[in-house]
Amino acid sequence: MHDSTMPLRIELLGGFATYRASQARPLPVRSNSRIFILLALNALNDLPRKSIVQTLWPEQDTPSALNRLRVALSGLRKLLGAALVDQDGYVRLNLDCVQVDYLTAVQRLEALKDEVDEIVELALLEESLGVLGKELLPRTEESWLDSHQQAWTLVAQRSLQRMSDLALKANNLPLVVQASEAAFQHDPFDDSHWQAYLKARSMLGDAVDALRAFTQTQKRLRKTHDTDFNDETLELVEDIKFGRCGLNFQTTQVVRQREAEYLSRLVSKAIDTDPEAAMAVFGIAAGGYEHTNYPDTSVPILEMLVKQSNSQSMNWQKTLFNLLVVKSGLNDSAAVLEYGPQLLEVTSDLRMRSLAMAYMAFAYLQLRKYEDGVKIINDAIEIMEKAGRGPEAFQLYTNKASLLWHQGYFEEAIRLYQLSDEGGDYIGGEAGERIRGVNACNTGLVYVMMGNLPDAKVHMERAFDILMSIGLEAPLPLLLPSMGYIRFLVDDDVVGIDNLIQGLKIAYRRKHQRGQQIGLDFAAGVLVKGGNGAVAASVLAYAKVWRESTSHSFSTAEQMMVDRILAQCSESQLSCNEFEGWTPREVLNRVIQDLRVLHRQTAPQ
Repeated sequence: MHDSTMPLRIELLGGFATYRASQARPLPVRSNSRIFILLALNALNDLPRKSIVQTLWPEQDTPSALNRLRVALSGLRKLLGAALVDQDGYVRLNLDCVQVDYLTAVQRLEALKDEVDEIVELALLEESLGVLGKELLPRTEESWLDSHQQAWTLVAQRSLQRMSDLALKANNLPLVVQASEAAFQHDPFDDSHWQAYLKARSMLGDAVDALRAFTQTQKRLRKTHDTDFNDETLELVEDIKFGRCGLNFQTTQVVRQREAEYLSRLVSKAIDTDPEAAMAVFGIAAGGYEHTNYPDTSVPILEMLVKQSNSQSMNWQKTLFNLLVVKSGLNDSAAVLEYGPQLLEVTSDLRMRSLAMAYMAFAYLQLRKYEDGVKIINDAIEIMEKAGRGPEAFQLYTNKASLLWHQGYFEEAIRLYQLSDEGGDYIGGEAGERIRGVNACNTGLVYVMMGNLPDAKVHMERAFDILMSIGLEAPLPLLLPSMGYIRFLVDDDVVGIDNLIQGLKIAYRRKHQRGQQIGLDFAAGVLVKGGNGAVAASVLAYAKVWRESTSHSFSTAEQMMVDRILAQCSESQLSCNEFEGWTPREVLNRVIQDLRVLHRQTAPQ
């Protein structure tokens, strides 16, 4: 009899098998393999029983399907023991005693994005080469598996492309070939990998064999898909054939752009024939932060996928959730308050529910509807606490604190940020660092609003160090102007002016209205210290009118800060109208010009 407390190792890459620790023979779970695979792929989530039966047996009536699931889980429970958690209508695997090779691989590859030493990164990617060349459940064909298989294909191709780029940079041509050959296991017709493969093998003296392999693949592509490789690949082939290729090409350092292009190509193939697959690729494989980098391309596709489908499937829910994330990142409060309630109506996923409510609370904050914001964030906190998700509840305190300090409740806001940090400490890793970094940024802003710039400086610099270490750039439109303001006012450091200019440019480029407006406030503070009080008062007057025109009027806290700057301007009210009728871009250019003049005047000679 098996010891049900022994750790389990689940293999999904290259085929399905389940083993107990130190045992060579797989467990006999084949009869319930579909349920087991579904749980393994979603091991990070609690799956509602209704969701499981809708996925596995959509054609069967719900009572019969639930009974079928009950019987199957009973058998698995006897075999797996503590590894299977089944309570309150939710089912999941216990990750304290279960290891899933697919999830481990994805987490490892995500962590590699934070590696700053390219030599170390390449070595770690090379260690993962065996895993990256494997397909996810290659001999298992289920429609509900498509999204996971396509998501893994995208993750593997991204990592292999990064490996190829780094290997080229290090002149490790054999590794370029290995990375390309692994990539062909996922997509034998990928142009970028074929270009790297052809060039690397040619430089190694294997041009004839490389061209032969390409020609065979080209015939398959033409026969099976009635298409051909792109012009750049075909031109490279011709150059190699006729000896026109110098072969000392430069590696392309635009991996994220390649990711976006690859993602768009996958979606364009699926969007007309299979919207569900398109949602799986675009809504799951790429997160909201990824989409925010390319909003002009991704937002229309996300909106089209959401509006064209009425399936309300998990793919649809995650696509809608990503749209919500992007709209929040772009400060589109109206869209957030349109899409948020739609998601809450259909999803039972606790994480999506709580985060959707957090984004809605932020939208209410933007619109200065504080009571509505506090109510919905309190509801989200209550949901997570009742579900026993304490760390997630602590994270939500960040949103509540922001609602409070804008109303002038500074001490309570700081206390909540400290509580939220406990959630970050518990979660750990990059996710925990993200929480601590955002909290440090917000705490710094609270101290700025209170007029306590020395304490604000400590928290802002801590926030910058944390957020840059994990590559999180979303808070920069608020963080950089704040840091610049503090550095110049506290330390007389002219680098602060550079920070302020950079932050303003990022805020305008990203169309981050709150960042633009608060950046103008800080610019006024810097200008008034530099002796240009009249321009500073005009900037504040413009920012006030602009806020009101966008429903982003001064909060209590912001008004307190502006009043302090006005007092330094020797102005009793915002009466200057020098910028009346100007566009935001014209005002930005004028402010930056004045800041650069101040920089030249105050910089050490």
